[in-house]
Amino acid sequence: MTNTNQLKEETWKAELTKKLLVAESQCKIVVSRFLRTVKAWLLNTFNDMCSRLITLGQFLKTISVKKANQLNQKVSPRVEKMISAMDKGIEAAKISQPPKGSYSGYDLSTLPKYVCFRAALLQQKATWRFIAIGVAALSFIYIVASQRHIINLSEKYRMKEYILAPGVHDFTPALPQSVSDEYIKNAFLSFLSRLGNVNPINIEEQYRELSKQMSPELSVRFQAEVSDWLEIVNRENISEVVKSRPQDREIVADGKGNYKATAIIKRDRYINSEFSGSTEEVVEMSLRLVPPEQGRQWYLQIEELSRTSTKGFRN
Repeated sequence: MTNTNQLKEETWKAELTKKLLVAESQCKIVVSRFLRTVKAWLLNTFNDMCSRLITLGQFLKTISVKKANQLNQKVSPRVEKMISAMDKGIEAAKISQPPKGSYSGYDLSTLPKYVCFRAALLQQKATWRFIAIGVAALSFIYIVASQRHIINLSEKYRMKEYILAPGVHDFTPALPQSVSDEYIKNAFLSFLSRLGNVNPINIEEQYRELSKQMSPELSVRFQAEVSDWLEIVNRENISEVVKSRPQDREIVADGKGNYKATAIIKRDRYINSEFSGSTEEVVEMSLRLVPPEQGRQWYLQIEELSRTSTKGFRN
């Protein structure tokens, strides 16, 4: 019967591992397709933005040229009227007539045209300066937003998740170095059950499954320490049942994937199916979150394990 159960369990684990590998490959394909889509979208958006900026610059250039031509058209008739008035010899015009000749090497007769041309040139330079500042500001904002979006996508792509299926009733996502409190509590209760609920029939299997969750050093030390206890249980037909109340359990996490679990248990002992007494013990475990591994029911590794009486623990 035991061999049949082990065969079924190994078959179930192999099927689950195969499903997990298929799911992982599908996730990688979906992520790669998503990144290609995002990259194509960013390139298209950047090209579209550049073409729109070029079109905007050409449009603003056309408007500035039209404004300069309109200004020249408004100023030229006034200059022509002023010159014609001076030619006719009007007194008011003669009073405002600019000096003739040259001054410091400059021909004063061309001064009105130069002033109009200089004003139009300064206006055009100011317009282009404002356009350049606006385009630079928009480009800077777009680059910052794009870089931030790319950084967020890169962080999500590098984030790993473990599917903790074997030890729970549903799929539970777990980020690196962080799992739910419910998962840690269920794992700790499972370890306590395998450690304390033993009898001559199941003690070897219980301790073998518990040692799989231990570190290599602790597993060797644990098997050496319980070898004599296994003989006593089988020889004297001893059965033990442990109980633990929720208020007597405590789990403390350090935020780096390590947990300190402590529980006060009540151990009832039976010899030849007759009750022989109860004792209270304190069980302490140091747990560490580990990556998925074939043959592990829980993705937690027991680094340290100790059992002491409540009197010794308090002292």
